[in-house]
Amino acid sequence: MVHGTGHLPPAVVRRLDPRTKLISFALLSALGFVFNDPVFLGVELAVALTMATLAGSLGAVWKMRLMLTVVFIATVCMWQLYVSGPTRVATIGPLEISSEGLSYGLATALRFVYLVVLGVTFAAITPPEDVVHALVKLRVPFQVAFIVGTTMRLVPIYVNTAGTIVEAQQARGLDLMSRNPLARVRRIVPLVIPIVMHAARTGERLALAFETKGFRPHARRTYFRESSMRGPDYATLAAVVTLTIACLILRWLGYGTVISGRL
Repeated sequence: MVHGTGHLPPAVVRRLDPRTKLISFALLSALGFVFNDPVFLGVELAVALTMATLAGSLGAVWKMRLMLTVVFIATVCMWQLYVSGPTRVATIGPLEISSEGLSYGLATALRFVYLVVLGVTFAAITPPEDVVHALVKLRVPFQVAFIVGTTMRLVPIYVNTAGTIVEAQQARGLDLMSRNPLARVRRIVPLVIPIVMHAARTGERLALAFETKGFRPHARRTYFRESSMRGPDYATLAAVVTLTIACLILRWLGYGTVISGRL
């Protein structure tokens, strides 16, 4: 089942080897840093949203729309302070806004959304235990694989806990919608402390559970479901690698860049 959405991904996706999903996710994530033209990154984002729709994880992305919108706008505005160009669009006090700065800021914001959508889709179609299995199959030390898998499992728990704490504090009269930014920051303190305490208690209980069960990181392990690479896996990897090489060639030829020398 897709985590947090209640839908099963397509059968062809479920049957893919975890290594195929992991390597494809890594290569597709790298594609987000190949171009800095908002048109090219917009196409990549459209592809990522299509993948999220097919995987049934678009609902999870939609729940993050407020956060993504705020970060998107903040990213576009922030890059106007660092990137300038010869094509001036507007002047706000000492700040000169250029077409190149706007394009690069928009590209960076689209890149952030693309990576988030891609990450949510990967987490939706790949359970944490499959990630651990894939990393071990790729000769990654089990300690590292276990940390990655545990993190993927705990992040949704912490997010749900944070939401519960926010609702509880608001029920007690905490106003988080103040227009004063300083007042809003001060009111975050009653939220941070219980979240941090819950995370510390969860970590302590997890460590105690491992010790009680005699957890040994260097022990030889077997897996409930042994995976193997098959035809669809090789076809998927071939398509993703071909796409990656094609994008790198386009960048090398000078396509997909607003400002050269920058990611």
